[in-house]
Amino acid sequence: MTEPLLRLEELVVEFADPHRRVRAVDGVSLEIGAGDILGLVGESGSGKTTLAKTVLRLYRPHSGRILLQGRDITHLGEAALRPLRRHAQMVFQDPLSSFNPRHTIGRALAIPMRLHGVARPVPDVLADVGLPAGFADRYPHQLSGGQLQRAAIGRALSLSPALIVADEAVSKLDVSVRAQILNLLRRVHAERGVSLLFITHDLHVARFLCHRIGVMRAGRLLEIGPTAQVFASPAHEYTRTLLGTIVT
Repeated sequence: MTEPLLRLEELVVEFADPHRRVRAVDGVSLEIGAGDILGLVGESGSGKTTLAKTVLRLYRPHSGRILLQGRDITHLGEAALRPLRRHAQMVFQDPLSSFNPRHTIGRALAIPMRLHGVARPVPDVLADVGLPAGFADRYPHQLSGGQLQRAAIGRALSLSPALIVADEAVSKLDVSVRAQILNLLRRVHAERGVSLLFITHDLHVARFLCHRIGVMRAGRLLEIGPTAQVFASPAHEYTRTLLGTIVT
């Protein structure tokens, strides 16, 4: 049996506030195979983003295990994680805040490649995501939201990752630009076979892009299955309620 690219086993993530411990992710287990696109949906506060950041070890889990390409990364320190980060990259919700405003786009793309020993011309990285070579000399504030998100996707792709975690990557874009970015992600997946963990509250977007869908509520994964199956015959009452809020 082929080892999944990513496996989560009973993952628990807790945070402390002044009065109690909050369980943001509560015993989540799932797998993502090579070339898989898994969408995680649910309302705000359901734990989707916390799970996404924990997958990349931006948060440390309270318990459970995270296995990336068969390697247990649950408790690795930053020094051990650093060479592994090229294999799993993140695209954030707000593209502007994900770039240093004092760096040109070209420098922002070049830095991670240099850190990971990747020799690739920046104009080629820009071309991969449909941006002109001249954008390398621009600063983040000189690009539109859609252009910045293309650059963010290019930055992630420049390291040839096996997995991209996209956290609400199109939620801040208008409808026409959103469609362009979703089509870009589809093309990237088709051409490179990169796996995606796609976090979204938008069920239309999840149905368009994802092979499988997991539904989260209050930190728990309520159900997971092929997209068509989840939409046609949801197993959980909460999923039926969510689906009832969208116009088909």
